Amino acid sequence: MDKESLNIGDVVTGKVTEDMDAPFTGTVEKVYENSASLTLRISIQLIKRMFLN
Repeated sequence: MDKESLNIGDVVTGKVTEDMDAPFTGTVEKVYENSASLTLRISIQLIKRMFLN
């Protein structure tokens, strides 16, 4: 995703990478020169998997 296409309030999804257990959805809070700040939404199932295993 190009940073130029991000706007505050956009809902975006992220792919699983080596340091992520599951895909995520987040809302763009701030766009910087080379990155963006997101508020993440995670599911109850993911929270259980993270803390109960």
